Amino acid sequence: ALIVQPDVLLLDEPLSNLDAQLRVEMRGEIRRIQQESRLTTIYVTHDQEEALSIADRIAVINDGCIEQIATPHQIYRKPATRFVSQFIGKVNIIEGTVQNIGENHAEIGSTIGNILSQRPDPGIDVGDAVLCVVRPESVCVIAPGSSLTAHNKIHSTIADTTYLGDHELLHLKVDGVDLTAIQVNPREESNSRGNEVIVTFEPDDVILLAID
Repeated sequence: ALIVQPDVLLLDEPLSNLDAQLRVEMRGEIRRIQQESRLTTIYVTHDQEEALSIADRIAVINDGCIEQIATPHQIYRKPATRFVSQFIGKVNIIEGTVQNIGENHAEIGSTIGNILSQRPDPGIDVGDAVLCVVRPESVCVIAPGSSLTAHNKIHSTIADTTYLGDHELLHLKVDGVDLTAIQVNPREESNSRGNEVIVTFEPDDVILLAID
């Protein structure tokens, strides 16, 4: 493909038949070759991690329509739609209504209590229905009675856990709403099903999306 010196190179899921470890090695090699050749490359993949790690810009396509085009960091941290937020990485979504918009933050009323979020983009006003999008790695789980100061502190129950070695997924229940938290490098088996805990997250980690 490279020897004919094309203007654009199209790679359509080139690593789909490889095992997981080899995929990681080969995507690094493809990225290196692309950077050295400075060749515009369109890389088609359903692997979100692969897209984030290899791309300069990502186009997320849903039913043949482009939902968002942006850098990997923007796609992950500032998704434009619900589909993009759920398609790229794991995500918690909480429905609510905008109660107040301040200079730097907004207050959202939701079924699990009031949530302080980052200031919404223009077009979202007081009274609008919104989605509060929070990534699992932004959710901190602490024991009840902890003196930790946080803007968003919500009582919850551990419904289940998934141990993955370098991190653990905590599946939480908050007033009927499912939340997921990621605990990095868990050292003890202290997160047992049924335990009461408190989840916290920073306002700047709460992304607001308008409900269409």
